[in-house]
Amino acid sequence: MIPKTFHVDIPHDFYQKLMKADSKHVEEIGINWAVQQTRELLNANVPAVHFYIMQKTGPMQEVMKRLYQ
Repeated sequence: MIPKTFHVDIPHDFYQKLMKADSKHVEEIGINWAVQQTRELLNANVPAVHFYIMQKTGPMQEVMKRLYQ
């Protein structure tokens, strides 16, 4: 999975949500998490946010749509 492949840590709450979800809901959980985390960063006045999308643009488009509604 992602932590082993990319050698990263994932927040425990996020990991638990992913493990409990069926494959149909994993993408939605990721989108919601990205929106929440990005809002927190922007509210903390970070100068920029960078996303790695791994060639799948649909979820990122949804994140942007939700952030800028």
